Amino acid sequence: MGTNQNTRVVYAGCTEAGFDLLRYIHEELIAVDELLTLTPEQGQKYGVAGYFDYSQYCERNRIDVYTPEEYSMTDADIEHYRKNPGDVMIVHGWQRLIPGNVLANFERGAVGLHGSAFGLPAGRGRSPMNWSLIEDLDRFLLSALHLDEGADSGGLIATKKFDITDRDTIRTMYYKLVVATQELFDDILVEGIEDGFDVMPQSGKGRRSTRSDTRKTVL
Repeated sequence: MGTNQNTRVVYAGCTEAGFDLLRYIHEELIAVDELLTLTPEQGQKYGVAGYFDYSQYCERNRIDVYTPEEYSMTDADIEHYRKNPGDVMIVHGWQRLIPGNVLANFERGAVGLHGSAFGLPAGRGRSPMNWSLIEDLDRFLLSALHLDEGADSGGLIATKKFDITDRDTIRTMYYKLVVATQELFDDILVEGIEDGFDVMPQSGKGRRSTRSDTRKTVL
C-alpha cells in the first residue's frame, strides 16, 4: 500500500459518500495524512446534504483533521496549505470549489469526481445521478478530474461507465457509484502520485440532458 513514506496526501470531504472513498483509499491504496472537513456544527450551518462526521475514524487511524474557518475557505485556510503543502489533494463529498491558491500547494494537484449520462463536459452541475434517473437514461459515466478553479472543468484523468437499469433507484445507483469510484482510484492514484497524472483536456460543448434524448445511448 502507498508510495514512499514521505508522501503527503490530503483528503477533502464531509459527506457519507466522501467517507466511503476516504476509508477505501486509506485502508487499501495509500495512507491519508490529513482530512479537510467540516464540524457537525458547520455541516448544519451550511446545510450540507448527507453530512457525515469523520472524526472518530480519523482519531482511530491517526489522520490529522483540519477544519476551515468558512466552507468556501478564507485566507487563513490558504495560508495553512501554503505552510503545509502536499503531493495530492483528493476531493469527494465537498460541496464547494477549492480555491486555486490552495490547489497550487499540491505537487500533483487535486483529483475530484464528476459524472453524467453523456460524459463531461456534458452534465456539469449538481445531482447528475438524480437527473439520469429522472430523464430515464441507461448509462452513467463517472470521471476523475484534475481539478482547477472552475466547476467540473478540469482535465480528464480516467472514466468508468456503468449501466442504469429500469430497476435502479438512487440508492442502487449510489452503490454502483461506490464501486466505480474505487475502481477509478485503483487505476490512477498511486501511479499518479509517483509519476504524475495523465490529463486530457475536456472537449466538446457542455449540455444539459432533457427528455428529448433517446432512452438507449451508445458509448
